[in-house]
Amino acid sequence: MTSEAPVDIVRHRWASILGDQYVGQESLVPWLDIYRTLKHDLQPGRMFLDLGCGTGAIACCLARDAGVRVIGVDHNAAQVKQARDRAATLGLSAEAKFVAGDIDNLPINCTVAGTYAIDSLCYSADLHLLLQRLALMMRTEAILFATVWCCESGASDLARAWGFSRPYALADLKAICTAVPFRIVRLWEPPRAFLRRCQGSLKSLTRLRHVLESEAGVATYQARFTLERCTVAAVQSRQLRQLYVILRRE
Repeated sequence: MTSEAPVDIVRHRWASILGDQYVGQESLVPWLDIYRTLKHDLQPGRMFLDLGCGTGAIACCLARDAGVRVIGVDHNAAQVKQARDRAATLGLSAEAKFVAGDIDNLPINCTVAGTYAIDSLCYSADLHLLLQRLALMMRTEAILFATVWCCESGASDLARAWGFSRPYALADLKAICTAVPFRIVRLWEPPRAFLRRCQGSLKSLTRLRHVLESEAGVATYQARFTLERCTVAAVQSRQLRQLYVILRRE
């Protein structure tokens, strides 16, 4: 996804306008699930990988509340800068570090005690290869927690509109996860959580129409609104689902 894509432009504007209110609203549920999933491994000083860190809200929460170190990677350089600024404001620059880069070519070389990826794995052009590379970075028995958009055949075009390198159906995801050095601990779909999130995003977009049109332009706003509306319809028809998966490094 390029920085000129409508989805990215409006996301940047939202982050600048709403700040923590927006980031917190989108990150709250995944943050709680991450904390519950990794709580036994969250020992002070341990290193964790945030794959698709965005503006760094979850990474900074982990660093602040659990005393761990986090390295976040995101393809979006503007959001990486916001993440660094957030860490600096919170006095966490040493504990939470952020780098810009492609998840298929991670710009880091370290061993981590766990990894989490919120809605970012679908940006990989080769998820099987990505998981193999992650396994090399993770200690034995380490946990990978991820939320993944699963797209049935009718939602493939929508997934590409969101910038996903490849739409993954549920069967694809299960096959990939069992063919790499991980085992599936749990794979589930939180009831209606994804639909509520998508509907809330559409309502927020509608409420902020005039501000966002002024900031990003009418055409960009309309493109994002259409994308969000189609997303809600796809979730309602079960063509698009968000699954939570916990993998353990073998």
